[in-house]
Amino acid sequence: MARGTVTLTTALSVPDTPLTTISHPGLWFGYVPLLANDKLVTSIMARCDVMVGTITPSDLEALLSTNPPWWRHVGTLGILYGNLAANIAADMMIRDSRRRCVASLLRLGNCRATDPDVAWPIEAPMTQEELAANANLSRTSVASILRDLEDQKLIRLGYRSVILDKPDVLRAIVDTDA
Repeated sequence: MARGTVTLTTALSVPDTPLTTISHPGLWFGYVPLLANDKLVTSIMARCDVMVGTITPSDLEALLSTNPPWWRHVGTLGILYGNLAANIAADMMIRDSRRRCVASLLRLGNCRATDPDVAWPIEAPMTQEELAANANLSRTSVASILRDLEDQKLIRLGYRSVILDKPDVLRAIVDTDA
């Protein structure tokens, strides 16, 4: 994906957790059938206008057979998704609901560990209900946490989005021992 934002939902998601993660430019998807000769296990939905490139499995196999070192890049995708899954699991084990909510907010804004290559502020296109489901919290709890963060000038609430004005301060909230 060269431009835009999409949501990914795994096949194992249950109805009340419709959103697994939000992905941003640089995402590669659709390689599982190539590598595992298996069906797709992820649903992808555009959140805005997106620009994606496509390549057929046979064309990709031809490119990789003439450029064998490129397989390393395809293999790296599995590592990236494995790291994302581990990060989601680690965030969900944060006992403090405020810190867990902020961790989910940062991850969905693509700046959980570091800032993406974009200027601040960073817009995370999600509803409060989606954030609540992603952080395993009630919508009421998330609304209260977000109002508090907005009062502290760390975020701004937009229409179906949260604008992260100070991701570095938000990361410090998550990374402190409670």
